[in-house]
Amino acid sequence: MEIVRSALRSHPDRIGDLRVTAVEPSPRGPMVRWTGGPEQPRSVEPVAGGGSFLGPVAGPLILEGAARFLAARWRHGAPRIAKTWDRDLEVAHPQIFQFGPCSGGGWSWLWQSSAEWIEERGVPQSFTTDDTKEKFGTLRWHYRAIDCTDAIDDIVEVAEALSGAICEGCGAPGYPRQGGWVKTYCDRCSNGRARR
Repeated sequence: MEIVRSALRSHPDRIGDLRVTAVEPSPRGPMVRWTGGPEQPRSVEPVAGGGSFLGPVAGPLILEGAARFLAARWRHGAPRIAKTWDRDLEVAHPQIFQFGPCSGGGWSWLWQSSAEWIEERGVPQSFTTDDTKEKFGTLRWHYRAIDCTDAIDDIVEVAEALSGAICEGCGAPGYPRQGGWVKTYCDRCSNGRARR
């Protein structure tokens, strides 16, 4: 719940009534089911002079992304980060990752679950990942596709939002930490860095 509550900080109106109702087996791993939580769709506000401003990604999508991350993390029993996790993702999802993601292994399940989600929605034929990295404590996923859909944009934004609540070192609940750079770590991986 810590990961979800932290990722939903831009949706303070309905976090209080969020409850886990079940953990169900699935081919993806154990899927968490929720009740309550934010239900509002993503806001789109017009900007003076034309254009629009998109609000935070919709709360239900963050809940879906969190359930997928947790399922990937627990798919094969107790979470263990493979030394070759980045190469494994490149091999398992060649349409998504032409090279392994550049981040700590704690986010490996976030990259994996997001890639699987995109594949379920249908990878656009022209989809290319240009860059993957950590910046200011959250992941960045730069991609392009001529025929990209809003669904893929939303999946990537969900991954970015969740990464600020997941330890980049081990995948446990984490918080942005201060130091020379901002990094998202759990207490165990933080090496004494204070929460931001």
